[in-house]
Amino acid sequence: MIMFSIISMLMLTEFLSPLMNSSLLLIMNSGLLTKLGAAPFHFWFPEIMEGLNWVNCMILLTWQKIAPMILIMNNYFNIKFMIFIVMSCLIVSTLMSFNQTSLRKIMAFSSINHISWMICTSLVSFSIWLIYLLIYIFINLNIILIFKYSNSFYLNQLMNNLNYNKMLKLSLMINFLSLGGLPP
Repeated sequence: MIMFSIISMLMLTEFLSPLMNSSLLLIMNSGLLTKLGAAPFHFWFPEIMEGLNWVNCMILLTWQKIAPMILIMNNYFNIKFMIFIVMSCLIVSTLMSFNQTSLRKIMAFSSINHISWMICTSLVSFSIWLIYLLIYIFINLNIILIFKYSNSFYLNQLMNNLNYNKMLKLSLMINFLSLGGLPP
């Protein structure tokens, strides 16, 4: 954050040339996108998620995304670079989520996918982004509470643990479909 503040102050005082300014913005936004876990800077994200408990997963999936997203929204950025990030998040998250049995990795790749939609909504309006973020947090909270309640970390454990609780199973399916983009 100290480096971010220094670069921002240098850009505001117009101490740097425009070419240097855009290069520093690219580096700064790349660092923020790495913190978000956005593709192609995402390689650390699923592996870290795999080692966390469900409470820490929830924090990493939601709370840790707010500050970098606000900083990205408040910076002037190259629209082509952001479109590249959005497209790579969509493609990488879709391809990498195939054949996953770990619920934490599935949630990580889902988060990478939703980062692309959050970036798209942030390009349109802050209020639309905020509504999207709140819905995303609410759905993630519901899903992670079900995972924590059923003590499940893999798909086979989840199906075995939820066989006897039909209401919880229905709630999980509705939330998964909502997280996937289908309306509740």
